[in-house]
Amino acid sequence: MEGAAWWEQALAQLAAALRPDERSISADAVLFGVCITSCGKASQWPWALQMLQEMRRWDTPPSSGSHNSVLFACERASAWRHAVALLWEAQALSDLGSFNSVISSCGKGQQWRWSVSLIPRMKDKELMPDEVTWNSLLSALGAAAQWQRAMRLFEEHPTRLACNATISACAGGAAWRQALSLLRTPNAGRPEVGRFNAAMTACVKGRHPRRALRLFGELKAQTAGPDTASFGAALSACEKAAWWSEALALLAQVSPSIVLLNTAASACEKGHQWRWALQMLRQARTAQLRADATTFNAVMAACLRGEQWAKSLALFQGMRPMATLPSFAEALGSLRQAGRWEDALGLLWELPRWDLQTLTAALGALCRGSRWREASLLLDSRITALQPDVVCLLLRH
Repeated sequence: MEGAAWWEQALAQLAAALRPDERSISADAVLFGVCITSCGKASQWPWALQMLQEMRRWDTPPSSGSHNSVLFACERASAWRHAVALLWEAQALSDLGSFNSVISSCGKGQQWRWSVSLIPRMKDKELMPDEVTWNSLLSALGAAAQWQRAMRLFEEHPTRLACNATISACAGGAAWRQALSLLRTPNAGRPEVGRFNAAMTACVKGRHPRRALRLFGELKAQTAGPDTASFGAALSACEKAAWWSEALALLAQVSPSIVLLNTAASACEKGHQWRWALQMLRQARTAQLRADATTFNAVMAACLRGEQWAKSLALFQGMRPMATLPSFAEALGSLRQAGRWEDALGLLWELPRWDLQTLTAALGALCRGSRWREASLLLDSRITALQPDVVCLLLRH
Protein backbone atom coordinates (compact mmCIF):
# COMPACT_ATOMS: atom_id res chain seq x y z
CA MET A 1 0.00 0.00 0.00
CA GLU A 2 1.10 3.55 -0.70
CA GLY A 3 0.42 7.07 0.51
CA ALA A 4 -1.34 8.36 3.57
CA ALA A 5 -3.16 5.10 4.35
CA TRP A 6 0.14 3.25 4.57
CA TRP A 7 1.88 5.69 6.94
CA GLU A 8 -1.19 5.80 9.19
CA GLN A 9 -1.30 1.99 9.32
CA ALA A 10 2.42 1.85 10.09
CA LEU A 11 1.97 4.27 13.01
CA ALA A 12 -0.99 2.26 14.29
CA GLN A 13 1.09 -0.92 14.17
CA LEU A 14 3.91 0.76 16.05
CA ALA A 15 1.50 2.11 18.67
CA ALA A 16 0.17 -1.42 19.18
CA ALA A 17 3.70 -2.78 19.58
CA LEU A 18 4.49 -0.16 22.23
CA ARG A 19 1.52 -1.15 24.43
CA PRO A 20 2.61 -3.14 27.48
CA ASP A 21 0.00 -5.85 26.89
CA GLU A 22 0.99 -6.39 23.27
CA ARG A 23 3.04 -9.52 22.65
CA SER A 24 2.56 -10.34 18.98
CA ILE A 25 4.70 -7.51 17.63
CA SER A 26 8.01 -6.17 18.90
CA ALA A 27 8.90 -2.49 18.53
CA ASP A 28 12.39 -2.87 17.07
CA ALA A 29 14.52 -0.67 14.86
CA VAL A 30 13.01 -2.27 11.75
CA LEU A 31 9.45 -1.30 12.68
CA PHE A 32 10.53 2.21 13.64
CA GLY A 33 12.38 2.46 10.34
CA VAL A 34 9.30 1.38 8.37
CA CYS A 35 7.25 4.08 10.12
CA ILE A 36 9.85 6.77 9.46
CA THR A 37 10.17 5.80 5.79
CA SER A 38 6.38 5.72 5.37
CA CYS A 39 6.01 9.14 6.96
CA GLY A 40 8.76 10.52 4.75
CA LYS A 41 7.13 9.27 1.55
CA ALA A 42 3.82 10.79 2.66
CA SER A 43 5.54 14.14 3.39
CA GLN A 44 4.72 13.75 7.08
CA TRP A 45 8.08 15.03 8.30
CA PRO A 46 6.90 16.06 11.82
CA TRP A 47 5.84 12.46 12.42
CA ALA A 48 9.16 11.19 11.07
CA LEU A 49 11.03 13.43 13.52
CA GLN A 50 8.75 12.28 16.34
CA MET A 51 9.49 8.64 15.50
CA LEU A 52 13.23 9.33 15.74
CA GLN A 53 12.74 10.78 19.21
CA GLU A 54 10.61 7.80 20.18
CA MET A 55 13.40 5.44 19.15
CA ARG A 56 15.72 7.11 21.62
CA ARG A 57 13.06 7.10 24.33
CA TRP A 58 12.56 3.34 23.88
CA ASP A 59 16.30 2.65 23.91
CA THR A 60 16.29 1.69 20.25
CA PRO A 61 19.42 3.27 18.71
CA PRO A 62 18.61 4.95 15.38
CA SER A 63 20.49 3.62 12.40
CA SER A 64 22.05 5.67 9.64
CA GLY A 65 19.15 4.57 7.43
CA SER A 66 16.52 5.88 9.88
CA HIS A 67 18.45 9.12 10.25
CA ASN A 68 18.61 9.60 6.48
CA SER A 69 14.92 8.74 6.10
CA VAL A 70 14.02 11.60 8.43
CA LEU A 71 16.33 13.93 6.50
CA PHE A 72 14.65 12.79 3.28
CA ALA A 73 11.25 13.63 4.79
CA CYS A 74 12.52 17.10 5.71
CA GLU A 75 13.93 17.51 2.21
CA ARG A 76 10.58 16.73 0.59
CA ALA A 77 8.90 19.37 2.76
CA SER A 78 11.74 21.95 2.45
CA ALA A 79 12.04 21.84 6.26
CA TRP A 80 15.66 22.97 6.08
CA ARG A 81 15.97 24.22 9.68
CA HIS A 82 15.03 20.83 11.09
CA ALA A 83 17.28 19.09 8.58
CA VAL A 84 20.31 21.20 9.56
CA ALA A 85 19.59 20.75 13.27
CA LEU A 86 19.30 16.99 12.88
CA LEU A 87 22.52 16.84 10.87
CA TRP A 88 24.47 18.57 13.66
CA GLU A 89 22.69 16.61 16.37
CA ALA A 90 23.57 13.20 14.95
CA GLN A 91 26.91 13.76 13.25
CA ALA A 92 28.04 10.24 14.04
CA LEU A 93 25.24 8.89 11.81
CA SER A 94 25.76 11.40 9.00
CA ASP A 95 27.11 10.06 5.73
CA LEU A 96 27.29 11.33 2.15
CA GLY A 97 23.56 10.79 1.65
CA SER A 98 22.80 12.80 4.79
CA PHE A 99 24.73 15.83 3.56
CA ASN A 100 23.26 15.59 0.07
CA SER A 101 19.76 15.55 1.50
CA VAL A 102 20.38 18.56 3.75
CA ILE A 103 22.03 20.52 0.91
CA SER A 104 18.92 19.87 -1.16
CA SER A 105 16.64 20.86 1.77
CA CYS A 106 18.45 24.17 2.16
CA GLY A 107 18.22 24.82 -1.57
CA LYS A 108 14.47 24.18 -1.61
CA GLY A 109 14.16 26.52 1.35
CA GLN A 110 15.98 29.32 -0.53
CA GLN A 111 18.96 28.99 1.82
CA TRP A 112 21.79 28.68 -0.69
CA ARG A 113 24.41 29.99 1.77
CA TRP A 114 23.70 27.04 4.07
CA SER A 115 24.04 24.68 1.12
CA VAL A 116 27.43 26.14 0.23
CA SER A 117 28.62 26.06 3.86
CA LEU A 118 27.99 22.32 4.11
CA ILE A 119 30.62 21.42 1.51
CA PRO A 120 33.65 22.12 3.77
CA ARG A 121 31.85 20.33 6.62
CA MET A 122 31.61 17.25 4.43
CA LYS A 123 35.31 17.36 3.68
CA ASP A 124 36.06 17.74 7.40
CA LYS A 125 34.38 14.35 7.83
CA GLU A 126 36.44 12.98 4.93
CA LEU A 127 33.32 12.69 2.77
CA MET A 128 33.98 13.58 -0.85
CA PRO A 129 31.13 15.31 -2.71
CA ASP A 130 29.71 13.28 -5.59
CA GLU A 131 27.64 14.23 -8.64
CA VAL A 132 24.46 14.31 -6.52
CA THR A 133 26.14 16.80 -4.17
CA TRP A 134 27.15 19.18 -6.94
CA ASN A 135 23.79 18.93 -8.69
CA SER A 136 21.96 19.65 -5.40
CA LEU A 137 24.24 22.61 -4.76
CA LEU A 138 23.73 23.94 -8.29
CA SER A 139 19.97 23.57 -7.88
CA ALA A 140 20.20 25.57 -4.66
CA LEU A 141 22.15 28.29 -6.45
CA GLY A 142 19.73 28.17 -9.35
CA ALA A 143 16.68 28.63 -7.11
CA ALA A 144 18.33 31.76 -5.69
CA ALA A 145 19.40 33.08 -9.14
CA GLN A 146 23.07 32.93 -8.08
CA TRP A 147 24.15 32.39 -11.65
CA GLN A 148 27.74 33.65 -11.27
CA ARG A 149 28.47 31.12 -8.53
CA ALA A 150 26.67 28.43 -10.50
CA MET A 151 28.76 29.16 -13.59
CA ARG A 152 32.00 28.84 -11.63
CA LEU A 153 30.85 25.57 -10.10
CA PHE A 154 29.73 24.21 -13.48
CA GLU A 155 33.19 24.87 -14.92
CA GLU A 156 34.58 22.49 -12.28
CA HIS A 157 31.83 19.85 -12.68
CA PRO A 158 30.45 20.00 -16.25
CA THR A 159 27.78 17.30 -16.37
CA ARG A 160 24.40 17.15 -18.08
CA LEU A 161 22.38 17.69 -14.91
CA ALA A 162 24.78 20.38 -13.74
CA CYS A 163 24.27 22.20 -17.04
CA ASN A 164 20.49 22.12 -16.59
CA ALA A 165 20.74 23.56 -13.08
CA THR A 166 23.17 26.26 -14.19
CA ILE A 167 20.96 27.40 -17.05
CA SER A 168 18.07 27.59 -14.56
CA ALA A 169 20.25 29.84 -12.40
CA CYS A 170 20.95 32.04 -15.42
CA ALA A 171 17.23 32.18 -16.17
CA GLY A 172 16.51 33.38 -12.64
CA GLY A 173 19.17 36.07 -12.96
CA ALA A 174 18.19 37.14 -16.50
CA ALA A 175 21.72 36.20 -17.65
CA TRP A 176 20.62 35.42 -21.19
CA ARG A 177 24.07 35.50 -22.82
CA GLN A 178 25.40 32.91 -20.37
CA ALA A 179 22.26 30.80 -20.80
CA LEU A 180 22.69 30.74 -24.59
CA SER A 181 26.34 29.83 -24.20
CA LEU A 182 25.48 26.93 -21.88
CA LEU A 183 22.76 25.74 -24.25
CA ARG A 184 25.47 25.00 -26.83
CA THR A 185 28.10 23.65 -24.44
CA PRO A 186 29.62 20.43 -25.77
CA ASN A 187 30.19 19.06 -22.25
CA ALA A 188 26.55 18.41 -21.43
CA GLY A 189 25.29 16.45 -24.41
CA ARG A 190 22.46 17.35 -26.72
CA PRO A 191 20.27 20.24 -25.48
CA GLU A 192 17.07 19.03 -23.80
CA VAL A 193 13.62 20.59 -23.76
CA GLY A 194 14.05 21.78 -20.17
CA ARG A 195 17.33 23.45 -21.07
CA PHE A 196 15.71 25.25 -24.00
CA ASN A 197 12.88 26.38 -21.72
CA ALA A 198 15.33 27.83 -19.19
CA ALA A 199 17.29 29.61 -21.93
CA MET A 200 14.06 31.06 -23.32
CA THR A 201 13.09 32.28 -19.85
CA ALA A 202 16.51 33.91 -19.49
CA CYS A 203 15.99 35.75 -22.78
CA VAL A 204 12.51 36.89 -21.73
CA LYS A 205 13.74 38.17 -18.37
CA GLY A 206 16.71 39.78 -20.10
CA ARG A 207 14.29 41.66 -22.38
CA HIS A 208 15.17 39.78 -25.53
CA PRO A 209 11.81 38.26 -26.52
CA ARG A 210 12.78 37.84 -30.17
CA ARG A 211 15.70 35.60 -29.19
CA ALA A 212 13.33 33.57 -27.03
CA LEU A 213 10.99 33.00 -29.96
CA ARG A 214 13.92 31.99 -32.18
CA LEU A 215 14.85 29.37 -29.60
CA PHE A 216 11.24 28.18 -29.59
CA GLY A 217 11.36 27.77 -33.36
CA GLU A 218 14.59 25.82 -33.05
CA LEU A 219 13.02 23.60 -30.40
CA LYS A 220 10.02 22.87 -32.63
CA ALA A 221 12.39 21.53 -35.28
CA GLN A 222 13.77 18.95 -32.85
CA THR A 223 12.38 15.43 -32.50
CA ALA A 224 11.04 15.87 -28.97
CA GLY A 225 9.44 19.23 -29.70
CA PRO A 226 8.20 21.80 -27.19
CA ASP A 227 6.23 20.98 -24.06
CA THR A 228 3.69 23.07 -22.15
CA ALA A 229 6.48 24.95 -20.35
CA SER A 230 8.03 25.80 -23.73
CA PHE A 231 4.77 27.35 -24.90
CA GLY A 232 4.56 29.20 -21.59
CA ALA A 233 8.01 30.73 -22.12
CA ALA A 234 7.20 31.65 -25.72
CA LEU A 235 3.91 33.23 -24.66
CA SER A 236 5.75 35.19 -21.97
CA ALA A 237 8.04 36.56 -24.67
CA CYS A 238 5.00 37.70 -26.65
CA GLU A 239 3.43 39.18 -23.53
CA LYS A 240 6.54 41.21 -22.68
CA ALA A 241 6.68 42.62 -26.21
CA ALA A 242 2.89 43.11 -26.54
CA TRP A 243 2.86 40.77 -29.55
CA TRP A 244 -0.76 39.79 -29.13
CA SER A 245 -1.27 38.22 -32.58
CA GLU A 246 1.80 36.00 -32.14
CA ALA A 247 0.51 35.00 -28.72
CA LEU A 248 -2.84 33.96 -30.16
CA ALA A 249 -1.09 31.96 -32.89
CA LEU A 250 0.96 30.12 -30.27
CA LEU A 251 -2.08 29.44 -28.12
CA ALA A 252 -3.82 27.80 -31.08
CA GLN A 253 -1.04 25.18 -31.22
CA VAL A 254 -1.36 23.85 -27.68
CA SER A 255 -3.99 22.50 -25.33
CA PRO A 256 -4.72 25.58 -23.21
CA SER A 257 -4.20 25.84 -19.48
CA ILE A 258 -5.34 28.74 -17.33
CA VAL A 259 -1.72 29.89 -17.00
CA LEU A 260 -1.27 30.01 -20.78
CA LEU A 261 -4.59 31.78 -21.25
CA ASN A 262 -3.64 34.34 -18.59
CA THR A 263 -0.38 35.10 -20.39
CA ALA A 264 -2.17 35.44 -23.71
CA ALA A 265 -4.79 37.72 -22.12
CA SER A 266 -2.00 39.90 -20.73
CA ALA A 267 -0.40 40.09 -24.19
CA CYS A 268 -3.77 41.23 -25.59
CA GLU A 269 -4.07 43.82 -22.82
CA LYS A 270 -0.64 45.26 -23.59
CA GLY A 271 -1.49 45.23 -27.29
CA HIS A 272 -4.72 47.20 -26.63
CA GLN A 273 -6.90 44.31 -27.81
CA TRP A 274 -9.72 44.18 -25.27
CA ARG A 275 -12.01 42.08 -27.48
CA TRP A 276 -9.38 39.34 -27.79
CA ALA A 277 -8.71 39.52 -24.04
CA LEU A 278 -12.41 38.88 -23.42
CA GLN A 279 -12.15 35.97 -25.85
CA MET A 280 -9.49 34.41 -23.58
CA LEU A 281 -12.02 34.44 -20.75
CA ARG A 282 -14.61 32.79 -22.97
CA GLN A 283 -12.08 30.21 -24.12
CA ALA A 284 -11.34 29.32 -20.51
CA ARG A 285 -15.02 28.66 -19.90
CA THR A 286 -15.32 26.62 -23.11
CA ALA A 287 -12.35 24.48 -22.06
CA GLN A 288 -13.91 24.12 -18.58
CA LEU A 289 -10.95 25.86 -16.99
CA ARG A 290 -11.50 27.83 -13.82
CA ALA A 291 -10.55 31.46 -14.42
CA ASP A 292 -8.61 32.91 -11.49
CA ALA A 293 -7.98 36.45 -10.26
CA THR A 294 -5.05 36.80 -12.67
CA THR A 295 -7.34 36.04 -15.61
CA PHE A 296 -9.94 38.61 -14.61
CA ASN A 297 -7.31 41.23 -13.75
CA ALA A 298 -5.73 40.96 -17.21
CA VAL A 299 -9.10 41.15 -19.00
CA MET A 300 -10.26 44.07 -16.82
CA ALA A 301 -7.01 45.92 -17.56
CA ALA A 302 -7.55 45.30 -21.29
CA CYS A 303 -11.09 46.68 -21.10
CA LEU A 304 -9.82 49.68 -19.18
CA ARG A 305 -7.20 50.38 -21.86
CA GLY A 306 -9.95 50.21 -24.44
CA GLU A 307 -12.10 52.62 -22.40
CA GLN A 308 -14.65 49.87 -21.80
CA TRP A 309 -15.17 50.74 -18.16
CA ALA A 310 -18.67 49.22 -17.99
CA LYS A 311 -17.36 45.82 -19.10
CA SER A 312 -14.48 46.06 -16.64
CA LEU A 313 -16.85 46.81 -13.75
CA ALA A 314 -19.16 43.97 -14.78
CA LEU A 315 -16.19 41.58 -14.71
CA PHE A 316 -15.21 42.89 -11.28
CA GLN A 317 -18.67 42.22 -9.89
CA GLY A 318 -18.56 38.68 -11.27
CA MET A 319 -15.20 37.84 -9.70
CA ARG A 320 -15.50 39.87 -6.50
CA PRO A 321 -15.27 36.91 -4.06
CA MET A 322 -11.77 36.15 -5.40
CA ALA A 323 -10.73 39.77 -5.93
CA THR A 324 -7.17 40.79 -5.06
CA LEU A 325 -5.66 44.25 -4.58
CA PRO A 326 -4.87 44.50 -8.33
CA SER A 327 -8.53 43.62 -9.03
CA PHE A 328 -9.68 46.53 -6.86
CA ALA A 329 -7.14 48.80 -8.55
CA GLU A 330 -8.60 47.94 -11.97
CA ALA A 331 -12.14 48.52 -10.65
CA LEU A 332 -11.09 51.87 -9.18
CA GLY A 333 -9.50 52.78 -12.50
CA SER A 334 -12.76 51.91 -14.24
CA LEU A 335 -14.72 54.12 -11.83
CA ARG A 336 -12.24 56.94 -12.52
CA GLN A 337 -12.81 56.48 -16.23
CA ALA A 338 -16.57 56.59 -15.63
CA GLY A 339 -16.30 59.74 -13.54
CA ARG A 340 -17.87 58.02 -10.52
CA TRP A 341 -15.66 59.39 -7.77
CA GLU A 342 -18.18 58.68 -4.97
CA ASP A 343 -18.28 54.98 -5.85
CA ALA A 344 -14.48 54.93 -6.11
CA LEU A 345 -14.12 56.40 -2.64
CA GLY A 346 -16.66 53.95 -1.23
CA LEU A 347 -14.88 51.01 -2.83
CA LEU A 348 -11.54 52.16 -1.48
CA TRP A 349 -12.86 52.28 2.09
CA GLU A 350 -14.03 48.68 1.75
CA LEU A 351 -10.42 47.55 1.47
CA PRO A 352 -8.72 46.38 4.68
CA ARG A 353 -5.42 47.68 3.32
CA TRP A 354 -4.26 49.81 0.41
CA ASP A 355 -1.25 49.76 -1.86
CA LEU A 356 0.18 52.37 -4.20
CA GLN A 357 -1.86 51.13 -7.15
CA THR A 358 -5.24 51.30 -5.39
CA LEU A 359 -4.47 54.66 -3.78
CA THR A 360 -3.33 56.14 -7.09
CA ALA A 361 -6.49 54.91 -8.83
CA ALA A 362 -8.73 56.40 -6.13
CA LEU A 363 -6.88 59.72 -6.22
CA GLY A 364 -7.26 59.75 -10.00
CA ALA A 365 -11.02 59.30 -9.69
CA LEU A 366 -11.26 62.19 -7.22
CA CYS A 367 -9.10 64.48 -9.34
CA ARG A 368 -11.08 63.66 -12.49
CA GLY A 369 -14.21 64.67 -10.62
CA SER A 370 -12.48 67.89 -9.51
CA ARG A 371 -12.78 66.77 -5.89
CA TRP A 372 -9.50 68.35 -4.90
CA ARG A 373 -10.34 68.72 -1.23
CA GLU A 374 -11.27 65.03 -0.87
CA ALA A 375 -8.12 64.04 -2.74
CA SER A 376 -6.01 66.17 -0.42
CA LEU A 377 -7.67 64.70 2.67
CA LEU A 378 -7.19 61.17 1.36
CA LEU A 379 -3.52 61.80 0.66
CA ASP A 380 -3.04 63.42 4.06
CA SER A 381 -4.59 60.40 5.78
CA ARG A 382 -1.98 58.12 4.27
CA ILE A 383 1.03 60.36 3.77
CA THR A 384 2.72 59.39 7.04
CA ALA A 385 2.72 55.72 6.01
CA LEU A 386 4.26 56.39 2.58
CA GLN A 387 7.87 56.80 1.56
CA PRO A 388 8.86 60.29 0.29
CA ASP A 389 9.52 59.05 -3.25
CA VAL A 390 6.05 57.44 -3.32
CA VAL A 391 4.47 60.73 -2.23
CA CYS A 392 6.27 62.54 -5.08
CA LEU A 393 5.01 59.92 -7.52
CA LEU A 394 1.43 60.38 -6.33
CA LEU A 395 1.68 64.16 -6.59
CA ARG A 396 2.86 63.85 -10.20
CA HIS A 397 -0.30 61.88 -10.95
